[in-house]
Amino acid sequence: SCKVSKLTAGSSHSAALLQDGTIYVWGTFRDVNGPIGLRANNSKREETPVKLFDETMRFRDIASGEHHLVALTHDEPGRVFTAGAGVCGELGRLSVRERRGTHHIAPLEVPLSHVHDMLEVKVGKKQRGAARKVNLSQVNISGVRTARNSTFVIMSTGQIVVFGANNKGQL
Repeated sequence: SCKVSKLTAGSSHSAALLQDGTIYVWGTFRDVNGPIGLRANNSKREETPVKLFDETMRFRDIASGEHHLVALTHDEPGRVFTAGAGVCGELGRLSVRERRGTHHIAPLEVPLSHVHDMLEVKVGKKQRGAARKVNLSQVNISGVRTARNSTFVIMSTGQIVVFGANNKGQL
């Protein structure tokens, strides 16, 4: 048996990152229509932990939002995968439901490697909130965090890529 290195929980799902880099989940993700399950082709609530990714994938960090899970791969520079309900954009991509018309939300990679130019806004003491372009294509990812309906990808430079709910200017 392998020891748990991190546990996370959302509103109706839980996840465990084991020391060997595998991820197990149980419960269910939910969207506005109710439970959507954890895996493709299975919308039922999982009472016992199930492995979310195939045998070859290894992860070093996970985070749970209210109805989504974010996972960071062990390799460098690190790849981010999301699963769950993406009603507010917290998956960083279109959900499977929106793309294929199905009722299942599968774990897929967030296309961060294609983010070459984005706007950086500095805020705080002596900052004026001015935006400038930055390039993140060669930057390693050091961690992932979540809020209720948002995802935060922490870069090794200290920059943070954020996606998700912004209906009240919270991002």
